[in-house]
Amino acid sequence: MKSVFYITGRGGSLKKGLALHLQSRSKQFDGIAVDVDFLRMQPLMQVETIQRALKADPDRLIIANSYGAYLTLQALIDLDITPEKLLLLSPVLGVAKANDRMYLSRPPLTKRLKAALKNKTITKPKKVKIIMGDMDELYDSDTLTLFDSYFGGKVVNILS
Repeated sequence: MKSVFYITGRGGSLKKGLALHLQSRSKQFDGIAVDVDFLRMQPLMQVETIQRALKADPDRLIIANSYGAYLTLQALIDLDITPEKLLLLSPVLGVAKANDRMYLSRPPLTKRLKAALKNKTITKPKKVKIIMGDMDELYDSDTLTLFDSYFGGKVVNILS
């Protein structure tokens, strides 16, 4: 891989885990850790920070994980450049619930993302891939189908 920009999941680090693997496989590596300091910013400021990073080099591969993928989708709303490649890993795609555990996740700005899908204002990177496991607690086939359709179809891979 030539150049990679990685946005971690909530509580992630650029100094361990997937970030280290990506760094070892790419010639140029940079990213944003969605860590405690980053999460102290207001949600729209988090999105704007990611937007600035996307605009800085739209030709690099963008990889975003979980909540970082959710913020990346938010950053694509009304973005005035088109990123080359986007890979979303187990993305948070809005409200998620696991009835078996009484788990509910309601990330900020969900209405904004829903409206952007409806109004078709999410910038579409030239290549998009979404990867999620069928046992992932955030897995929702209806929502994934919606995003798959929005990005042109055949972009979602479900791992079993």
